[in-house]
Amino acid sequence: MDQTFIQFLGLYALRIAVAVIVLLIGRFLAGKARGFVQELLTRPQIDQALSSTVENILVRVVFYGALLIAIVIALAILGVPAAAMLSVTSALLVVLAIALRESLANFAATVVFMIYQPFRVGEEIETMDRRGIVREIQLFSTVLMQSDRSLATLPNGEIQKNGLINYSRLGISRVDLAFRLKYDTNIERAREIIMKIMTGDARVLKDPPPVVVALNMGEDGLEMQARPFVKYPDCDPVQFGFRQQITEELTASGIELAVPQREVYVNGAPPEGVA
Repeated sequence: MDQTFIQFLGLYALRIAVAVIVLLIGRFLAGKARGFVQELLTRPQIDQALSSTVENILVRVVFYGALLIAIVIALAILGVPAAAMLSVTSALLVVLAIALRESLANFAATVVFMIYQPFRVGEEIETMDRRGIVREIQLFSTVLMQSDRSLATLPNGEIQKNGLINYSRLGISRVDLAFRLKYDTNIERAREIIMKIMTGDARVLKDPPPVVVALNMGEDGLEMQARPFVKYPDCDPVQFGFRQQITEELTASGIELAVPQREVYVNGAPPEGVA
């Protein structure tokens, strides 16, 4: 057999052996990287910010990304031109970037949410005219459970663009209770009754203190608003309970709430023959 051919086979066999070793080492390092990321994602701050779906995707991306690097190195060892691989990879990335530009914008917003955490799973937010509790932060979107138990899936890019309100992050919230009093009502007496209701309830915080304010003067009466601050979980119970209690206490004290009404005057007598 020709000596040159034998040398070629020996060199190629060596390359194959080195490529296999690179793949094995790459597989080992990919597994280590996957374990490191899994451990990192179990930290409380990160685990609360991400859903299980995003965590699984990130773990897979790290694992297969490391494995892909090992495959590229192995192909280069086997003699595949690096320029050819780079050209093919660049072309694929350009095509994917054009086809998935909206998804990439949503993914970029997800990364920003992961870093700065403007909201977490379990918090109540309002964005894009939707309000609900964050159920899941996915790779491209966020799932909110609304008050009627329906689920709203919103793209993360649009959330970032429109901004959001986080109602539960600070742990306290103000409950706004609007009511309308007649103009001949003793306003100070009504204010005292409402303040007594709020200060007598243990759920109402002393700091910031509750207040009763006059909002505006309407056609039917003076619009007032009670503003107690409570812990976030007490918002709904306080809102619904106080609304009924305020109405009952004011009525029992002889203070009537203003009711919208309109008087209509008809000029002239009705046409003949019309009852």
